[in-house]
Amino acid sequence: EAEEYGATLALNCRVEGGRSAGPNVILTVDGEEMVCDNVIVCAGLHSHKIASDILSQSNQQSSVSKQNEARKIPRQFYAKGNYFTLQNQKQPFSRLVYPLPDPRGGLGVHAT
Repeated sequence: EAEEYGATLALNCRVEGGRSAGPNVILTVDGEEMVCDNVIVCAGLHSHKIASDILSQSNQQSSVSKQNEARKIPRQFYAKGNYFTLQNQKQPFSRLVYPLPDPRGGLGVHAT
């Protein structure tokens, strides 16, 4: 669906590097450069570091500009989850149920 709205998905590709270039981000993906308006880094616990590394690759940026770019990276926080199993009961859900994350931290209650 994202592609229907103009997004480009680069799945199962190796991102070899990247840099900020004005309003864009230029990624090197499998040896080719990809100019991006926005980048969503889906690298699990490493996402924050990868996004920071990409933004820090721009040697031409001033320190003020780098600070502004760093603000675009969401704050990273860890949340502990607990899972419970219903015993001797039919499962009330046919699919996983995920709440919206609490802006104060945490992931809410997951019914699986």
